[in-house]
Amino acid sequence: MRVTEEVRIRAFKQPDGSYVLTLLLRRLSGSSVVWRTSNYYFVDDVRKQILLWRTLPSHIKKRYLG
Repeated sequence: MRVTEEVRIRAFKQPDGSYVLTLLLRRLSGSSVVWRTSNYYFVDDVRKQILLWRTLPSHIKKRYLG
């Protein structure tokens, strides 16, 4: 079953220099049950990427940020 969605990732810098990230997910079509199940894995993958990002040295991060 095909599911389509809109995803927005927002980052807000806090006064202490840390960031708060939010994921906004909106199902556009397809089964809501399949969408909810697959998004569990999607959100978990995003979380793991953020944790990995935190471990990178500053000079590597700068290459990605341009």
